[in-house]
Amino acid sequence: QAHPQTLTAVDLDTFLWTEPYLGTLKSSESLPLEASKRTFLRLQGSKKTAIAMICPPPQESIEPFQQITRTLYQATLPVAQIFASNPEQHCLLMQDLGDTWLWQQLNPTNVTQYYTQAIDLLVQCYQSKVTSNYSWPHYSKSMLADECALFPSWYATIHCQKPLSAEELEAFNHCVEKLIVLAQAQPRVWVHR
Repeated sequence: QAHPQTLTAVDLDTFLWTEPYLGTLKSSESLPLEASKRTFLRLQGSKKTAIAMICPPPQESIEPFQQITRTLYQATLPVAQIFASNPEQHCLLMQDLGDTWLWQQLNPTNVTQYYTQAIDLLVQCYQSKVTSNYSWPHYSKSMLADECALFPSWYATIHCQKPLSAEELEAFNHCVEKLIVLAQAQPRVWVHR
């Protein structure tokens, strides 16, 4: 389910700038929510499909996404290709990587192969020394707290539809405080969100 306040404001004519990539726009489909404020649409064109990402300001911006994508690409990590950006409309048009989840493909004969590949990519990400003009944000105490708060506010309440009780939330927050102290004592590396 998409953010209704974003989608109702998005007219498909907004995406006419996608024509060189998609061909004639035939249809659009809202993709499931994630923990950010971004909205994703799968656009079906006469040539191919693509994903439109809409970043509602001021909560989200396309610039960090573009910078991080460029940096990961320079590190030879697999990322979705960005076909076009439209900063005025806070939109990106990017490669459609499909909707098959890894967990749907796992079985006893391939689980080790897939997890080894995933771990190898994370190690490659952490070891890359790509230079960038982008000023990478550091995970401050407040940023870590905000990220952890997504578990009760988004994952438990919205995704699982099982909000935490007051007692569970208090225990969760107590654990988070301890985890933040431990996290800030660790060496700094990229964080895969």
